[in-house]
Amino acid sequence: MIQNPPPGRCAPRWSGRTRLTAFLVIAYAASWWAWPLVLLSPTTTALVPIGPTIAAIVVTALGGGAGELRTLLGRLVRWPVHPIWYAVAFLLPVALFGLPVVVMIGFGVSVEATGPFPWAALPLLFAIRMIVGGPLGEELGWRGFLLPMLRRTHGPLAASLLVGAAWAPFHLPAMLSGPVTGQRPVAQFVIWVFAASVLFTWMYERTGGSVLLVTLFHAGLNTAASLLMPLFGGGAAYGWVWWLAAATTTAAALAVWRGAHWTQQRPDPT
Repeated sequence: MIQNPPPGRCAPRWSGRTRLTAFLVIAYAASWWAWPLVLLSPTTTALVPIGPTIAAIVVTALGGGAGELRTLLGRLVRWPVHPIWYAVAFLLPVALFGLPVVVMIGFGVSVEATGPFPWAALPLLFAIRMIVGGPLGEELGWRGFLLPMLRRTHGPLAASLLVGAAWAPFHLPAMLSGPVTGQRPVAQFVIWVFAASVLFTWMYERTGGSVLLVTLFHAGLNTAASLLMPLFGGGAAYGWVWWLAAATTTAAALAVWRGAHWTQQRPDPT
């Protein structure tokens, strides 16, 4: 039986499959367009991480209409959440990447610090990582659009892994080409992405669907990784510290999956 849409809401213009396909195509195309340019200039960035946010806005506007677009953008400014989640967004990244560093140092691996820790510049580095480094250009897509769509028909773990399956290969240009190649060892980074995706889902659902909080969390992870992981140079120690980061993040994801109180009602069905 065909059901009429709820009062005040128009019927969707596009099916879920059409939205999903359009989102992935636009997200990848809008972020990968610079990849061929590295053939002409090795210093050119191979990944422009703005595609998921662009895709979410375009697909929602065309496939759902103005009402759904307002709902989507509203998630980005959903800031009234319990203060503990701001603490989690800023401090959990330090733990996830700091613990591997402590373990490496405990085993006697020397660090390659070239100067004092840039405490004074930390807010600026965080802002740069959030605006330019990917979080603001990605999270409205991955967690604001794709995750709620998948949660309509999947549990939190399955939805998290499916988002991870789109999120991990999204980074291929950065992992294989351009000036940042080698900063993310492929095997370790892919494992880390799938584990981190569970943590992102946990934070998104526990904050009532706040894309703002997951964006801050993403920026915190990027900032912590960029400051702590290079302490071990680019040799075998660097690969090992990334294995440890993948392990700590996986452990955190398992703890969250087994112990978290997931929302019983799937969040934000629009």
